[in-house]
Amino acid sequence: MLVIDVATPLRADDRYAFECRIGRRRPLRQRLLRPTSTTSLPRGVPDVVRFGFRTTGWRLEHHPVWDAIYPLMALTRQDGPLYGTRHREATIRFGYPIPVQVRDFYLQRAHDLGLEVAIEARTTSATFDGTATGGVLLFGGGKESRVLLGMLREVGPDPVIVSSWARTVPDTPEALVSEPSGIALVDRLMPGLMQRGEQLYVGGTLGGSRRTTPWHRYFDVSSPLAMREMSGLLASVGLPTRMRVPLAIAPPNIGQWVLHDRYPDLFRHQRSTRDGQQTEKNLHVALCRYHHAIPYEQQCPPELFDRLLERFVAREVREADPPADREVISREMRAIVHRHRTEPAFARVRDRIPDAWAGDWIDHLHPYVDPDTEPELAAILGRYARPIDEAAEGAVLWRVPI
Repeated sequence: MLVIDVATPLRADDRYAFECRIGRRRPLRQRLLRPTSTTSLPRGVPDVVRFGFRTTGWRLEHHPVWDAIYPLMALTRQDGPLYGTRHREATIRFGYPIPVQVRDFYLQRAHDLGLEVAIEARTTSATFDGTATGGVLLFGGGKESRVLLGMLREVGPDPVIVSSWARTVPDTPEALVSEPSGIALVDRLMPGLMQRGEQLYVGGTLGGSRRTTPWHRYFDVSSPLAMREMSGLLASVGLPTRMRVPLAIAPPNIGQWVLHDRYPDLFRHQRSTRDGQQTEKNLHVALCRYHHAIPYEQQCPPELFDRLLERFVAREVREADPPADREVISREMRAIVHRHRTEPAFARVRDRIPDAWAGDWIDHLHPYVDPDTEPELAAILGRYARPIDEAAEGAVLWRVPI
């Protein structure tokens, strides 16, 4: 059994940092029979985990509830220290008290993500004062957060923008910037959560809403279901923040189209990937742009586009069923490739594209994913795509399992 000890965090006006030590607890029988045996950690499990962030020019409002939520979110989700190892059980021990509501929530959340944990801690009755103010946008600099910023500004009032890394906000000097200690999603989510907004907007898309058992690694931070559950936890500790993912009803290509067509000033600073990056994400962004006749050559030059496309087609033809965490993205990429297969940019792969890749669902909204999408934001998306239930007869449709 692995044991994770959470030390009292470092709290400062401009910094929030945690250190957790991981050890191994041997069963009593083993300790009696082999008292001198070592308790070294299994391969792939670190002995120390550190996470946190530092703010740039703005002050943090610390609270005992955050001291519980932050480490439990970091340790139980799919990019935590047990992810990628064969060890799915652990005891998490706190050196300070935590609210019982938070403890119970993460016992269930860990189970949803495929872990079995015990949480040992004294309890506290600490809660917030029941107030939350305005809207907060968790900003990453890519197409989702930028189109969300445009939409929120359009319907008003402007949200507070909270971003990790100054390089993602060259055009929004009003943003509250933090520097995370790593690249974990939790370190980028917490600064926005700590703003205590009435609404907290997260830039997920249809891809994060695919539900599996256990949940895949993006579901807990980008699906409407998980966001509703998290909102319920916050309400139970006196914070009426509603976490929302307005773009969850839209395939990513639609968000890219809206950003380019409706908010060109925001589009100019889109940073979904680095220019020339040899990744499938770069190909996905390029295909979304190609689908709507948006220039993509600067971030994905033709030679790189060809190479990434060849690699993608070869793998997808070989592997009929993509992993759940990228199923929607892979299906969207397949559908775009199939739609444009007769065009010159796809000449090298067109003979290998199966007709099964066809899909008209990528041109439609999927409101069944989140019936609670705010009407003003859904109306903007509705000017670019109709709901899937209104698709033409004979359209090739697919609905995300939720």
